[in-house]
Amino acid sequence: MAPENLADLWLSSGSNHFWFPNQAHPQSAWETEIDQLTSRLMRSLDPAARKKAFFEIQEIWAREMPAIPTIAPNVLVAWKTKVGNVRPAILAPHLYWNAEELTVRGR
Repeated sequence: MAPENLADLWLSSGSNHFWFPNQAHPQSAWETEIDQLTSRLMRSLDPAARKKAFFEIQEIWAREMPAIPTIAPNVLVAWKTKVGNVRPAILAPHLYWNAEELTVRGR
């Protein structure tokens, strides 16, 4: 995933900036800094500059901890009973992450 895909979360004006969405102006110094870094990241074509901006955003996020990210969504998966060694995962791909271990009975 490209870092700029999360801009709506990082930017203080973003609708997914869920601890205080759609701000007219950043409410803290660290939000201002993230807004500036995100803007720099989105404008730059230089991979090294983009990487530096992204790392700085992550450092601020880790220091300020505006949200605690979780990676355990509710996942519903299904498969035929003739398929063996199925071990669903929380992260995608939910069923095929261990494709080399899957078996099919009755072939």
